[in-house]
Amino acid sequence: MDVQEHLVAAYRKLLGPLVRILLRQGISFRELAELAKEVYVQVAVRDFQIAEKEQSDARIAVLTGLTRKDVARIRSQPPEDLAPRHTHRITRVLSGWHKDREFTGPFGVPNDLEFDGESSFTELCRRYSGDMPPRAVLDELIRVGAVEEQEDSSFKVLTRAYIHAPMDVQHIDRFGAVVGEFIETSEWNLVYKGKGRAGKAGTSRFERRVFTDRGLSPDLLKEFDRYIKTEVLLVLEKLDEWLSNADQRMPADYPDEDRIFTGVGAYHFVHENTSGGLQGENKD
Repeated sequence: MDVQEHLVAAYRKLLGPLVRILLRQGISFRELAELAKEVYVQVAVRDFQIAEKEQSDARIAVLTGLTRKDVARIRSQPPEDLAPRHTHRITRVLSGWHKDREFTGPFGVPNDLEFDGESSFTELCRRYSGDMPPRAVLDELIRVGAVEEQEDSSFKVLTRAYIHAPMDVQHIDRFGAVVGEFIETSEWNLVYKGKGRAGKAGTSRFERRVFTDRGLSPDLLKEFDRYIKTEVLLVLEKLDEWLSNADQRMPADYPDEDRIFTGVGAYHFVHENTSGGLQGENKD
């Protein structure tokens, strides 16, 4: 098999779970095909432009295999980007509520917060959520069960994790962000190998995995699941603390166009094998 054949085989594996999600939500091949056209054009315009030359409809059509009519139609549409940045900011609010001494008690237990005033939820949001409205952040945290209102009208945080209800809009947006970020990292390491994109210098990005060689019993799989939820969470909390401190060192007037958004993700996945048993892998 040549490189293209291997790539097609890899995409077949990649598309399987993605198509399964679409079918469960009643999204047809025709809708996916139209989306693929739009993404092909967007990527061709953004990443395959020849220096000092205008990216014409004709060249994009040649590059993508689409008709010039399709290219012109897609380029005339306003761009849409529904991937939210608010998920990261709300996570930072929860993290600050658990770690910032202004919002915790003597033993590091998060304080119940009033909505307004000194050391309040509004102040917590001002410090950790950027320009997001505090009321909108609070409503979302209450909606997902991370915060509850007390009888005295203060607010108690119940968890440090911001987890959406399955298949709601925010959960779907998070899915797109998480999978997209992982594939961006894999693409960088696969194609650019530290040489950088568009002439920019770069290095390989961290991507490691560990997995079982012989497969685990269901009991050992449950034990492994508990273990990684403890150990990996500790590592992620340390990394989050580093990023929080780095955010505080950033000048307030640093240009937005020069800011680089970065982070680390981890997940645990399990494969069913043909005999009906389970195999577990951990990817970090």
